[in-house]
Amino acid sequence: MPTDCEHCGSNFDNDLAACPNCGANNPRHIFSARMKAMPTAVNVGLTKSAAKTKNGINTIRDEIDKPLEKYTMTTYVPDPDKKGQFIKVSKQSATTTVVFQNGEKLSFKTTDQMHSEMVALNHCFSVGEYGFQNGSVYAQYKITEKTYFTTEPHCGFCTIILRSIGMPLGTPTAGNGQMAGNGDYPLPEVLRKNIVFYANLVSGTDDGDLLPLKLLLNSFIKGTWYLVSGGDTVSDKGLVYDMNDENQDIPLVTWNEIVQCSQGEVIKALWAYLCKQIYETNKEAAL
Repeated sequence: MPTDCEHCGSNFDNDLAACPNCGANNPRHIFSARMKAMPTAVNVGLTKSAAKTKNGINTIRDEIDKPLEKYTMTTYVPDPDKKGQFIKVSKQSATTTVVFQNGEKLSFKTTDQMHSEMVALNHCFSVGEYGFQNGSVYAQYKITEKTYFTTEPHCGFCTIILRSIGMPLGTPTAGNGQMAGNGDYPLPEVLRKNIVFYANLVSGTDDGDLLPLKLLLNSFIKGTWYLVSGGDTVSDKGLVYDMNDENQDIPLVTWNEIVQCSQGEVIKALWAYLCKQIYETNKEAAL
């Protein structure tokens, strides 16, 4: 059914989440795309989901087979003016090094707030050294601490993410970096748009269980709907094996639609929410 854009007046299909002419949100679409205009509904739904999401994140942390070290953004160096004494200084950003299959070695620094661990991953994805499938990073060889390593202890965010995607951990911590409270932890594009990455992070599993993520996404999507990804269709009760007279009129929303909705605003809000939960569980784990 066609509709008129409230912003530019263009006529377009009402199934679209946004006007193809000017990009304005379609308020009649199933998505609660105007999140700024509906903060209460979205926030209430996310607040109800917070405990379960934290449980998933804590499960990931609990399964790390190394003790969590203390994380600090400062260190002590010898005082050049006072022999035998030390002064407190800020640490420089960490460096992550990757040894490629051909023997080449490249090192990566934190760039534009993306931590060095993620910068290294982003590069490896972009050049085809690494791939990402079923929630895990893979290569044509076994990725170990000798082929992917970081000079400093991982912050709590990197610790959780690296563990959840099957990457080797150097020194894990539950530490929050200086910008952690802002909820802006940049991800490689491969992870940012991958449904299994989010599903495993929310559920605390490595089996791509979509149900917890579906329930969380209800905060952004109006009414009754089914999540579609690959060959799976997921309701609020689990996998839907049969589309019949009772459910054939229920809207089907694909993961790709969610990623693209409102020029990426839904997925941005989802990741900001997850960052907040990682931040909170880091504080609790560091006590």
